[in-house]
Amino acid sequence: MTAPFAFILIPLILSNVMHMWWVKKDLWPGLAIPVWPRLFGENKTWRGFVVLPLLNGLFSALFALLVPVFPPMMGFPTGFILGLAYMASELPNSLIKRRAGIPPGRSASSNAWFFTLMDKTDSSLGVSLASHFMFHLSPGQTVLLFLVAVFCHVFFSWLLVLVRLKRHF
Repeated sequence: MTAPFAFILIPLILSNVMHMWWVKKDLWPGLAIPVWPRLFGENKTWRGFVVLPLLNGLFSALFALLVPVFPPMMGFPTGFILGLAYMASELPNSLIKRRAGIPPGRSASSNAWFFTLMDKTDSSLGVSLASHFMFHLSPGQTVLLFLVAVFCHVFFSWLLVLVRLKRHF
């Protein structure tokens, strides 16, 4: 099941790095409108819900052309859906943090370990569950994908902070 994991994770890594760059350069500022600021905070914007799925769809389409695991025409829609799953699965975490009084883009002063764990696992859980149904993964494969995705998320968060594309871990 190595190739499907790569098909899922490599485009997501690339699209997230590009999305961070997109935000840093303030491209498409007209879409930098919060989805629902009272519930999710100022940082969850329509730009993220447009840019990340589009980029992930494009990277998935390119990957599908290079690695014949799936029909190439399935690359874009599959990647787009996984990009949406990534973004949507961050919303419950944002909602919980806003309800706990944690400002957008800030770390928790109490229970910091819990909120850091949520920050590093929410999108991995959403993508893993979406992949479970889209690719008919077994429960064991789904758990393995989740663990690999969390590892990738932690590693690339650290790397993006190191190269100053991201403000904090």
